[in-house]
Amino acid sequence: MTRARAAGVSFYRLSEQDLAAMKQQVEPVIKQWEDRIGADFS
Repeated sequence: MTRARAAGVSFYRLSEQDLAAMKQQVEPVIKQWEDRIGADFS
């Protein structure tokens, strides 16, 4: 992350509420790919 920041990349910390909403929205995609990429990525 240090190199990314030095290159001008910004990182944002999501609130617990926003993180929960994002996880709920991506759940169907995770389930679709789980068999191919493994459950470790979910």
